[in-house]
Amino acid sequence: MSSVFEVDVTRSSRELFHALRDLMVGSSTTMPESTAWHLYLELRRRGEARAGSTFLHVLRRLHEQRQVGASPLPALDPSRDDHRLVDDAFLGEMWKAYKRCIVEGRTGPMVQILREMEPRVGA
Repeated sequence: MSSVFEVDVTRSSRELFHALRDLMVGSSTTMPESTAWHLYLELRRRGEARAGSTFLHVLRRLHEQRQVGASPLPALDPSRDDHRLVDDAFLGEMWKAYKRCIVEGRTGPMVQILREMEPRVGA
């Protein structure tokens, strides 16, 4: 399956963690959460223990920004099938629902989805 995002697998895990923590919000027209998802999946594939907790931390930070509307974050979904990239089908469906909430501007349900994702991502 082809994805809109390409994670540079030649980069070290340390560099990928840095990219995940320091997403350049506003540098793209697509939702930064999608970039975070793809970075998380690569770190997870590598067996990085902190991948889940870092990913959730980034999502919570982005969620706060979406709630207060301080800076307009893109809500364009660049890859509608990226939920299929994970080996855990239930986690994939939660991710799909999370992105749907972003696109529809429904920040309330996003909190519950994040809580439900937590044990699945290994946080």
